[in-house]
Amino acid sequence: MPGPNYFIVGLILAIMLLPIVCAISREVFATVPADLKEASLGLGLTRCEMIGTSMLPYARRGIVGASTLGPGRAIGETIANRDRNRGQSHPRS
Repeated sequence: MPGPNYFIVGLILAIMLLPIVCAISREVFATVPADLKEASLGLGLTRCEMIGTSMLPYARRGIVGASTLGPGRAIGETIANRDRNRGQSHPRS
C-alpha cells in the first residue's frame, strides 16, 4: 500500500500518549484529600458515586491538563523523529 497509513500513525500516537495521560491523572487523583473521600463514603455514597461526585470535580483541572500534555508530548516526539529522519528514507547507492 503506497503512502502513509493514517490508521497506523494514529494507533502509534495513541499508544504513546496513553501512559503519559494515565500517569499524570493518577497523580492528580492522589492529591484528592482523604477527608473528602471519607466524608462522601460516610454519607452513604457508593465508591462509584464518590468518584463521580467528589473526586472528579476536585481533579477536573488536572485531568484536562493531562489530556492536553499527553498529545502535545506525543506530537512533539513525532515531529522530532520526523525532522531527524528527513532525507534518510532513500539510501544512496
